[in-house]
Amino acid sequence: MKESSERWLALEKRGCSDRPRSSGSADSGEASACLHGWISFLASDQRFMSANQNPEQIARDAIDAQLRCAGWSVQAKTAIDFHAGEGQAVREYTTDCGPADYVLFVDGQPVGVIEAKKETLGHKITTVEEQTADYAAAKLKYIQHTGVPLPFVYEATGVLTRFTDQRDPKPRSREVFS
Repeated sequence: MKESSERWLALEKRGCSDRPRSSGSADSGEASACLHGWISFLASDQRFMSANQNPEQIARDAIDAQLRCAGWSVQAKTAIDFHAGEGQAVREYTTDCGPADYVLFVDGQPVGVIEAKKETLGHKITTVEEQTADYAAAKLKYIQHTGVPLPFVYEATGVLTRFTDQRDPKPRSREVFS
C-alpha cells in the first residue's frame, strides 16, 4: 500500500493527474510518459482491478485512462454532460445497430466512434474495422441523423489504437498510440 501511494504521488508531482489536460499543457513526450505511468500504476495496483473483469473490460479501463490523459471527459451514457470539457467520450452509446463502445462528441456534436477490443486481439484488430464503420454510419439515439457517417473511427485495445478518417478520398486505417 505504501509503494502504491508513493507511485501515485510521483505521478502527481510529474503533473500527471486524472483530470483532463488542455492540449497545450505538455509536449507529446511528457503526455506519453504520463499516460504510460498511469496505465502502469492502474495495472499494478489491485485496488483498481476486479477479479471479475474480462479482457475487454481491462482494455476499456486502459482506453478510459488514455482518453482522460488526452483531455476527453469519459462519461456513462446515463449521465452525459456536454459542458464537461471540450470533448466527451460516452461509453456504450445507443445506436440503431447496437451500443457503440464509445461515441466521441465535440461541442455536443458526434464526431467519431471507438470500438474497444481485448489486448490479445493485437494487430488482428483490423478485422473489426467494418463493425466500427457500421457504428459510425448508424443512427445515434437522441441525435438527428444526417445520413453522413461520423468521420473519425478508432479500434483500440488499450495498447494498440488504429485510426481512420472517413473523409479521406481513400480511407484506410493507420496505427496511432502504440
